[in-house]
Amino acid sequence: MEYKRPYGALLLAGALFALVTGTRAQSTPLNTQGTVFWSGFMQNAYGAQTLKLQITSATSTSGTASIPGTGWSQAFSVPAGGFTSVTVPATAEHTGSETINDLGVLVTADDPVSVVALSQQSFTADGTLLLPFEALGTQYMAEGYLGLPGFNDFYKSELLIVSTADDTEVEITPSVNTAGGHPAGVPFTVQLDQGQTYQVQSALATLDITGTTVIGTAASGDCRPFAVFSGSMCANVPVGCPACDHVFEQLYPTDRWGASFVALP
Repeated sequence: MEYKRPYGALLLAGALFALVTGTRAQSTPLNTQGTVFWSGFMQNAYGAQTLKLQITSATSTSGTASIPGTGWSQAFSVPAGGFTSVTVPATAEHTGSETINDLGVLVTADDPVSVVALSQQSFTADGTLLLPFEALGTQYMAEGYLGLPGFNDFYKSELLIVSTADDTEVEITPSVNTAGGHPAGVPFTVQLDQGQTYQVQSALATLDITGTTVIGTAASGDCRPFAVFSGSMCANVPVGCPACDHVFEQLYPTDRWGASFVALP
């Protein structure tokens, strides 16, 4: 089985992603290593066949990957300077739009680790370097990608919110009409408990969810950070090129945005 984005490319991208955090225009660089991570898996084009977590560490350590809302849990160990792979149940993949699910994935480790989340299918796959709990925030702007038109509007642009605490309330202002019936530019709120998730997809494949904002409300406060992911079920990158791929990336909080970047050619 072949994938367009092999592990080596994903790990290289993760390393460059970490390098970017060291060049950002803030006094304190963002550390992508940590001991607590929250994640989730957006909808892949044909349904993900394999969901994985790639965990690396500079020191020998151990930890647990779990989905608290379903009861699934798996212990892991990582050798010093090495990595381990944890397969997450395929049922952790989200489907549909604007429903609350209990599919938040929690990774805890005894010592600092780096984690990459991978969503794989026979013809479409992508992965993202995860941010630790300390790097999460309460204000995000989606950076998605246009879906793939011409297939009954199935391949849509999307984002995913993962709550880390009970009574988390977020205000979502979609940049385009959503599949769940929320109109562009009209804010709506959602309340989530710890480990709950909320996926938002565009109403049509021709719409791009980029520019959608997700902000913690005043009632929720600054003590309930959450994670946000965005991308597309399957997209042609650039638009017009054949053979679509899943687009899956964790977002930086807007207060963590920088002014200097490193990119792959």
